[in-house]
Amino acid sequence: MQQFFYLVHMLRWAVPAMFILSWYHSRLQHNSK
Repeated sequence: MQQFFYLVHMLRWAVPAMFILSWYHSRLQHNSK
């Protein structure tokens, strides 16, 4: 059961992190043009 909570905790941080990274990456490409 401990591993389940650990997985949920990781997902709660991974989803927003991936969203921010994708936005930051697209912003860098836009600035480089």
